[in-house]
Amino acid sequence: MKTEKRIFAAILGTNPQIVTESIFAIINNDPTNTPTHIYVMSTSVGIKRCKEKLIDDEWLNKLYEHFNLECPDFTLEHCITFKDNDENPLEDIRTNQDSEDAADTIFNKIAEWCEAKNGQLHLSVGGGRKSLDLHAGLAMNICSRQVDRMSQVLVSDPRIENNPDFFFPSQPLKQKIKTFNGDIVDVREISVDLIHIDYIRLRGNLPKNTFCSGKSRLEIIAMGRRIFEKQTLEIDYPKSSIVASGIHIKMSTAPYALYTWIIEQKLKGKPIAHTAYQGSADTIATALSQIHSFKFHIDNTLSDYTSTDPRTDNTLEGIERALIGEQPESKHTDRLEGVQQWADFKTKNSNRVKTSIQKILKDSTLTELFCLKAFNAQGQVIHASTSETGIRHDIEIKTEDIEFIY
Repeated sequence: MKTEKRIFAAILGTNPQIVTESIFAIINNDPTNTPTHIYVMSTSVGIKRCKEKLIDDEWLNKLYEHFNLECPDFTLEHCITFKDNDENPLEDIRTNQDSEDAADTIFNKIAEWCEAKNGQLHLSVGGGRKSLDLHAGLAMNICSRQVDRMSQVLVSDPRIENNPDFFFPSQPLKQKIKTFNGDIVDVREISVDLIHIDYIRLRGNLPKNTFCSGKSRLEIIAMGRRIFEKQTLEIDYPKSSIVASGIHIKMSTAPYALYTWIIEQKLKGKPIAHTAYQGSADTIATALSQIHSFKFHIDNTLSDYTSTDPRTDNTLEGIERALIGEQPESKHTDRLEGVQQWADFKTKNSNRVKTSIQKILKDSTLTELFCLKAFNAQGQVIHASTSETGIRHDIEIKTEDIEFIY
């Protein structure tokens, strides 16, 4: 993955030096990882200090000039202030609610940055409240990709740590710094090191096409928990519903019949597939085989549990007549019209299934697992469409987690 957008973000207390110290260590170790975008998150007090030192006193510019590099744009728009539910800036993190509000911001921004195309996030922790660093680490656990990184910066001389006059080694100004205990330290003798924090990335275990960006902190945490919970699908024929991880979902006859038929085919190792209706006689044979199987499913599996739907029966009879051809000499193109009708029936009712599931399952992760999807020949999720070839319909939950209730 080519990382053209290298985002550096830091959680700060009242010491903006963490930014310059960390970026110094990054560039010094490998200039190809030089950040192209810089953000900070802090209280209103921390953001004020950041503005004074990094923007007004231009310490960020001085750092990049030290390496003969162009400094990325860094303005107050790149400084994210923690706020309460009423959008009032937080001056400090003193209560549980303050911590919760700040954590929401941290999760939302990390989720957003981890969706950057051709991007990489390098998150610096260790500034401000330790509880916020833990929230940031949890967000990185769930949202981050393999290219993303998390680190803490350490200064070699503890006497200079958190000193308001130290920003990076070899800084052009204030090279002789007085420590808190009165010692004089030459900053050219100081070194800074990045401590890379390794962690488990759970993002790859989320259902395909699941994104963290745009979700609340609690939704993101719920997605992370979902990875470790066993998900089950029950087909409850007596109640004419599916039970997705304990949640009952009712459907009308046609979509319910299509859904349960596709599940049964999945268990038999026969994914439901169709090719574009403009295809050859093989397409007609495939459609005929499928509609015979589908009607058999309705007549022999659902008849005891689901009331008949004359409209569905009439539709299926019409499709079958078109596929077979009402006259022996029926034209090939006429029979292909039946293939189109069958494809339209599946697409329409697949969408009705999706609507029913999304209406009940508020958790997007569960929706991803239990909704019918259309995959192309390469296994990529696509929108159900007869203009594609090699489409197959399936759900993502594993076969061993599916059970039928008769």
